[in-house]
Amino acid sequence: NGYRDVCTDFCVHLYDTGDEFVLAPAARTAFNAIDAQHDETPKGKKQRTDAIRAQVKEWLIVDEKKEAGSRQQHKLLDFRRYKPEVVVKYMCSRKKIKKNPKTGQKEERLLGNSRYSAIRTALMTYLAEVYDHDWTSKQLAYMAKALKGISKETSTTAQNKGRQDDMEPGKKAMSFELYEKTNEWLIEQGDRSAAHARAFLAKTWSLACRSDSTQSIKTADLVWRDDASGIVFAHQKNDQDGSRARKPRHSYFNPIKWSVCPELALFEYLVLFSSIALDEERGAKLFRGGEKNEAASARFWNVLKRVYSEHLDELNEMGYRISDLGTHSIRKGAITYLTSGTTDGPSSIAACNRGGWSMGRMLNIYCLYERAGDHLCGRILSGLPTLALHA
Repeated sequence: NGYRDVCTDFCVHLYDTGDEFVLAPAARTAFNAIDAQHDETPKGKKQRTDAIRAQVKEWLIVDEKKEAGSRQQHKLLDFRRYKPEVVVKYMCSRKKIKKNPKTGQKEERLLGNSRYSAIRTALMTYLAEVYDHDWTSKQLAYMAKALKGISKETSTTAQNKGRQDDMEPGKKAMSFELYEKTNEWLIEQGDRSAAHARAFLAKTWSLACRSDSTQSIKTADLVWRDDASGIVFAHQKNDQDGSRARKPRHSYFNPIKWSVCPELALFEYLVLFSSIALDEERGAKLFRGGEKNEAASARFWNVLKRVYSEHLDELNEMGYRISDLGTHSIRKGAITYLTSGTTDGPSSIAACNRGGWSMGRMLNIYCLYERAGDHLCGRILSGLPTLALHA
């Protein structure tokens, strides 16, 4: 949960900067006990910070499961002292370190607007829900005004200093050109790690899903429908409890441009990792992690970073730096290509269903999944032309 991560950093910040009295007495006592177990060396400080983070996360996981009205748990914060001003102060202190491509020097920069918004949601909405706290209308209005001011300052600073990339929320979207090139580079590499990475990339792109969703795919989730394969997700953003009907997201073979064919990438992967294809255990993962409990998505991205570093000049010519990209670039790029990469694209309803987004209560009830719309999404994302007779 990303909100928990924000809250753990916030609590460490409060404790380290002398604002610890915003923390509840029980939390201060627990943090003091952790602090006493570690020395002041850099290693000791890191171990102390990690221990505090782990403790906060453990409490939040427990507290999320408590029903409202039965809150006898670890109240992290003293809500008599925890005000929106504390959140704004913390938000203003958050910076990122980024290397200047012109000077090569590392410099401190403001976060992106989407990141500040996520911090606000975690510290104002998420914590209030967990601990059954109600903000006043005046406090909410103050927070909205403060966030607007921070967003304006972020955009103005980025524009004045020529940092247009800082204005784009999150990582850059991967273009279809880069997606195709990445596949070709992985094919050139030709080893097992490249086959794993290419199958992971192709499935993430063709399904337009998050990397976490890709690494959660089980062999039992694979289905065949006529000339297409399908993946069934039991949990999506617009189906948090899995109560909606399980519908497959389809993808197709691409005999015209085989380098971007998701089915060929998956076939080559299963040939090289035949034990996965032969694994009859229903809960078996399609994509396995690496050594030392490395997650499948981390294993995949480490391979891609190595490939990009070997083709840095070509990457730069396409307008990218390695730091511009992340696993979420694939999903952003896939949805962008799906909706804007052709003049003969799917409806917005089909695109939202493909991406797993909630469309609001009424549209979720009346605008449902239908195979024809998803088939069109699958054909486009598989790289097939939509306006040619041989497609």
